[in-house]
Amino acid sequence: MPRALDLAGQKFGKLTVLERVGKDKHGHYVWRCRCDCGSEVMAVGYAMRSGTRRSCGKCGKTPVERAVDIAGQVVGDYMAVERVGTYGTSAKWRCVCTKCGSEKEQGAYQFRIGKRASCPVCTAGMKRGEVIARLAKIKREQGLVQDKPKTPAPEKPKKRMTLEEINAAARAHHMTYGKYVAACREQEGRKK
Repeated sequence: MPRALDLAGQKFGKLTVLERVGKDKHGHYVWRCRCDCGSEVMAVGYAMRSGTRRSCGKCGKTPVERAVDIAGQVVGDYMAVERVGTYGTSAKWRCVCTKCGSEKEQGAYQFRIGKRASCPVCTAGMKRGEVIARLAKIKREQGLVQDKPKTPAPEKPKKRMTLEEINAAARAHHMTYGKYVAACREQEGRKK
């Protein structure tokens, strides 16, 4: 059996190998590593060498501390006032309705994309369709949504002529069936 490689001190992606810990249940060598973000993890040697394990797995996410400051931005009815904590991997912001002054907390991502942008106090008593239309109008005014051009209706496929219709058209043009079909194909070729 080949001797184990000494990986101590080597760097694989963001992981720096510190020491060999032992073997896992499959007989692979396990190493204690330090990631560039500062966390320590255990990693299998062959996974690091093959490139399937290159970091601790936690440092790829943007830390909430470096989140964008959205104070003062207005989306829908709400304006972001101050950051109050975290919401999953996003910053949590206290938002105030610009119309009635009611407050709520929501994640920065939901705020920026316009989720939950209508104030329930301001829209109380409105029907769902009215609320959606009002919010769409506000988003258009704020430049969050561009009006999309209507897509044209798909062109209907041409109905294939039946044999009787082809023969009738061929007789009308004083041609045989074969000559008529060839003439039709030639005309279609010119159109393209």
